[in-house]
Order: sequence, then C-alpha cells, then structure tokens
Amino acid sequence: MDPMQYEGIAVKQISLARIRHYSSQRAWQMAFVIPITTAIFGYLGIRAWQGIRLLTSTSFSVSPAYIGLAISCQVIGVLCAVWMWGTILQKFGVQSSYQFNLRAFGVSAVARKLPGTIWYAVSRLLLYQRAGHLRRPVVLALTAELITLSMAGLLALALGFLSGLQDIQGIPLWLQHPIPIGIGLLILLGLLALALPQVLKRFMQRSQVEQPVSPGHSISFVAVMLWLLGELMVVGLATGVLYFSMKALVPNTTIPFTTLAAAFGASVALGPLLVWMPADMGLRDGVMYLILAPVLTGAVAAVVVLAWRLMVTALDILFGLVCVASFGHADFHRLSVARRGDLEGKAPIIND
Repeated sequence: MDPMQYEGIAVKQISLARIRHYSSQRAWQMAFVIPITTAIFGYLGIRAWQGIRLLTSTSFSVSPAYIGLAISCQVIGVLCAVWMWGTILQKFGVQSSYQFNLRAFGVSAVARKLPGTIWYAVSRLLLYQRAGHLRRPVVLALTAELITLSMAGLLALALGFLSGLQDIQGIPLWLQHPIPIGIGLLILLGLLALALPQVLKRFMQRSQVEQPVSPGHSISFVAVMLWLLGELMVVGLATGVLYFSMKALVPNTTIPFTTLAAAFGASVALGPLLVWMPADMGLRDGVMYLILAPVLTGAVAAVVVLAWRLMVTALDILFGLVCVASFGHADFHRLSVARRGDLEGKAPIIND
C-alpha cells in the first residue's frame, strides 16, 4: 500500500478517536449539567407561577415605557460590545469593518444559546477564518475580550461594594463592611491591568503573531484601561436591561441600580470559568434571583428573572437570525472561497 494511503488512514483513525473522546466527554458534562439546570429553572418556574398569581390578584400592569428602555439598553449594549470587539481585534492586527464585526457578533449570539457556552467563540472564529483572517490573532482577541469583560464585571462588583450594597436583607457578616472589599477589588484590578499587556504580548510571541507596528495600536496599560472602561459600559447597559425589566413589572421597587450592577458584575466575572462549561447552568439567573428575592419576595423575583431571561434570549436570537440572513448563501460562498485562497496564501480580506 502506498505510504500516503497509510498516512491518510492514520489521520482518519486519529480523527475518529478524537470525535469519540469528545462525544464521551460531552456526555459526562451534560449528565452533570442537565440536572442542575433543570433544578434551577424548575424552581424558578414554580416560584414564577406563584408570583404571576400574586401579581394578577392586584392592580398589576406592565409598563411599556420601561420595556422600551430595557430593549433600548439591549440594542445599545450590543452596538457598544461590537465596537469594543473591533478595537480589540485591531490591537492584534486584524482589520475588519464594523458591519462585518456586527454580523459575526450576531451569529455568535445565536451560537451562545447552544448547549456549550464556548460555541459563541468557535462560531466567531470560523467566520473570521472564512473571511481570510488568520486563526491565532482572532483566538488571542477572543481571549483578551473574555478577560477584559471579566475584569469589567469585577469593577462593577467593586463599585457596588463601594456604594454600600443597599437593600440586601440577611447579608452575611463578612459583607456588612463592603468598603474595604471594594477597595481591595480595585487594587486587584489595577494589578491585573498592569500585568495583562505583558501576558498578551507573551502569548503573541509564542503564537508567532506580530504586533502592529504603529504605537497607537500597541497593547499597553492605557489600552487595557480603555478596554476595561468600554466593557464596563457594556456591563452597565446589560444591567439596565435587568433593571428596567424589573421596573416594568414592579415599578414601586426601590432596589438601587448599583446593587443590581454588583450582582450582575459578579456573574460576568465568572465568565472565564463558565465559558469552559457545557452551559452556564442557570447560575447567572440563580444569582439574580438570590439578590432580588429578599427585596421583591421570592415569587415576584422569579417572575422578574425569567421575564428578563426570556426577553434577552428572544432579542439575541432575533438579532442573530437577522445577521445570519444578512450573510446570505452568496456571502457564505465568498467566505468559503476566501478561506480556500487563504490556505494557498492569496486570499483577499472580505469584510464588508
């Protein structure tokens, strides 16, 4: 038999072994996740049904104005997140138009809803590869985005601690003096911001990714701080979706925005951990419920959390489907052609 045929058979056997290993690993992961997710959302569903009965027994009405504000926060938040993603890409030498970034971001938002949080990164990477961009710079940009967003979550949590974490009943003893904790988190963030540029540059060297020559496009402490502030704005807008969803259902609630931002920031800070899980398991929803329950009562808090989750999911899927349709069959064909050309070293960049 020809040596090339032996090599082809060996590659196929290795690929099949990897597929079997991945399938087995996924089966164990889902066996762990499904019961936890079912328990969390099952409990929230039961409590929400009680909350709906409670709300309908009073003079309950949904505020269209607050719903409109929640949707506006979602839309503006996505636009800001895409802008931040583009600025991070540029630091790794990836030049792409805002329109292409927006469409790729929308497609990855749909992939995020699949079982396995990491699929959003995989789908975005695939789109940029098919557009002719190299894989390693995009992977590094995804890593930088994840780390910076997690740091922004910690910053929101720190600001929440500094504001006093008001209106949280039954707060643990160690949280009753939140100012020192907030200051400690700010110091930790400062150290992370100082270390991150060197860490990213080391990754770039190991991955043989050339940093842009222009000083304005180099990864520095100032660049990281600008990323951090931009992602903090994204976290704040995402918190606004939850806040205005809550006000639409329970307009008389007095829970401060900063308290919600701290809770939401804590869940965002878990991003690097959750991305490697086969799903977020409803942990973010559980955190929101635990924060709101002492203030709104458990049943009403469950209604707010599930309404918020349903609205965000529906908007993400709607936006994502529009982005998928915007590519169209011809565009995907062009992307595939560009990718094949890239493998031959002559692909144009298709990003309009």
